[in-house]
Amino acid sequence: MPEKYHIEMQPVAARREPIPEFNTFESSMCLKCTVCVKDTACIYNINREHGFDAGQILDPADSRCVSCLRCVQECKGGVLSRVRNPRFSAIGDSYWTPAMIRSIWDQAETGKIPVSGAGYRGPFSGPGFDQMWTDMSEIVRPTRDGIHGREYISTVIELGGKPTSLNFDAAGKLLTVAPPYRTLPLPLVLDVAPLAFNGSSTRRATAAAAVALDTLAVATTAEALGILAEFRQHLIVKYDAKLGLPAALGEVPVIEFADAADVMATVTQAKEAYPGMIASVRLPLDENAVARAVALTAADAEMIHLQAAADGQGLGVRADTFITELVREIHLALVSETTRDQVTLLLSGGIATAEHVPKIITCGVDGTAIDLAAAVALDCRLCRDCAPHIGCPVDLAAVPEDYGRQRIVNLIGAWHAQLLEVLGAMGLREVRRLRAEVGRAMFFNDLEKDNLAPVFGERRDVGETPAETRVEDATTQAAAIEWRFPGANTGAVPVPPRYRNRLRKYRVVRSSACIGCGRCVTACAYGVHRISGNKTRLPDAYLCVGCDICREDARCCVDICPQGAISVTSDPNWQTFGDPRWPAELIVSTWAQAETGRPPENHLEYRNGDAGGGFDRIDINLPETPPNT
Repeated sequence: MPEKYHIEMQPVAARREPIPEFNTFESSMCLKCTVCVKDTACIYNINREHGFDAGQILDPADSRCVSCLRCVQECKGGVLSRVRNPRFSAIGDSYWTPAMIRSIWDQAETGKIPVSGAGYRGPFSGPGFDQMWTDMSEIVRPTRDGIHGREYISTVIELGGKPTSLNFDAAGKLLTVAPPYRTLPLPLVLDVAPLAFNGSSTRRATAAAAVALDTLAVATTAEALGILAEFRQHLIVKYDAKLGLPAALGEVPVIEFADAADVMATVTQAKEAYPGMIASVRLPLDENAVARAVALTAADAEMIHLQAAADGQGLGVRADTFITELVREIHLALVSETTRDQVTLLLSGGIATAEHVPKIITCGVDGTAIDLAAAVALDCRLCRDCAPHIGCPVDLAAVPEDYGRQRIVNLIGAWHAQLLEVLGAMGLREVRRLRAEVGRAMFFNDLEKDNLAPVFGERRDVGETPAETRVEDATTQAAAIEWRFPGANTGAVPVPPRYRNRLRKYRVVRSSACIGCGRCVTACAYGVHRISGNKTRLPDAYLCVGCDICREDARCCVDICPQGAISVTSDPNWQTFGDPRWPAELIVSTWAQAETGRPPENHLEYRNGDAGGGFDRIDINLPETPPNT
């Protein structure tokens, strides 16, 4: 058995405190308790260990807080709140989400696989890679664990072309000249991130990481002749017509050429100068990509490097097509021409998490290249206005070489471990067998079409659902709840919650302008406003259903108050807990049902989550009147 590929990982703390997803706020109404709930309620001791980073103007405790909200719920004065940090929401974009960037930071710092004790908490489906699932049907015994077990799982790939046939002479001697190839221990190379702040130390850190990982890093010819000269044996050098083919490039394993009509003529000249090098053609994934890939392979191209946009979409006319579909088109076109095994396919663009690597290989490439993910490992925030005249908030161009090298190594080490887990769960012993193995993958649209559509019909957005199959308004919903869950003979005994403060969807505030007229008490049908003696009590905001529902019956307290003393706004705490499988409404409505034995009467969603699949796709049509029992 060959020796296992091992990546040496070492924890490397970030140069700057990561931007926290949430911030804690404390109002001025603090009761000054002798023992603060932040110390007694928090089982993680966050408050006792917190400090303040004056340079970044933030409290590092916010980065360590897990948002369990226990301190918020137990505070006697109700002065604590958690809010979503707008700075965190501003990093990245719709594809490179803030949560994805934060995950890369964590993996680059620790080299560990991000594992949640609550299981998978994301959506069932979504755009891009989220609509694709890998087969996990293989039972992995401890001995077959690719990381800790005895069985070896190979992640080796080979770069370079392969002959269509082997020719021998009469004596059995091989006549076919084997083309050059390069073996990589993992299906991944490091590409150049399309950013404005790729300084010399950043580029050296990337090349040094390629050496440590025994893979390759993409570089320009000027870099290969200058600041990256010592790393030439681990470089894929972009051909520069102005600099030509200097002798020093003879040490480089791969030279990459931009696609053009006469690119193969240039490749032929380069092969004559450097017979041992592998020629790669970088091909944009546009409307011409399929035809060009077929033509290049027929012209004996050894390697094609497919280039997609940073968000995984195609280019040109194919800008609205995701790489999973584009790659499959190219792979199948080469299969139909019986030339697929003659060429190596790499892909750059859109590879943002560890799961993207096996998924895109399943679609038909041999390996991947990462660019922005490696930059994020170096503390990059993927600012949407990245430009030299603005400046970099993390001074990316000045990243220390050793620091950057180890951060990239840690990230790839975590990704490699996750690749081994996927291969082991799929029953594959080498990653090369994963290529185009779509029989071991599931695509959500296909599953839904084959399984759910025959029973529930084609997928429709909520707004397109026929009126007769959904609850139209609050009145109808309240009526349905009433007959399905009668108040008597249920055997339920109300059990109040343990915590002092209830989490609520809306914040109801009554200002000092209130004159205690009681009109809000009379108008509110949900018990938010109450009078005790001659005084109006503080609003029970957890019962509030929001102004939109109340205004349908002209019973909104905000509109009725003669002094304009009442305001109803979204509670920021509501956005700080939950996930697609268990959104905030489903969590709080479950608490309400455990407390009362009845569904919540403040119109919280208590039946479905936001995962977009599974039971969330099923709704039950109940009769208008209860059946005879």
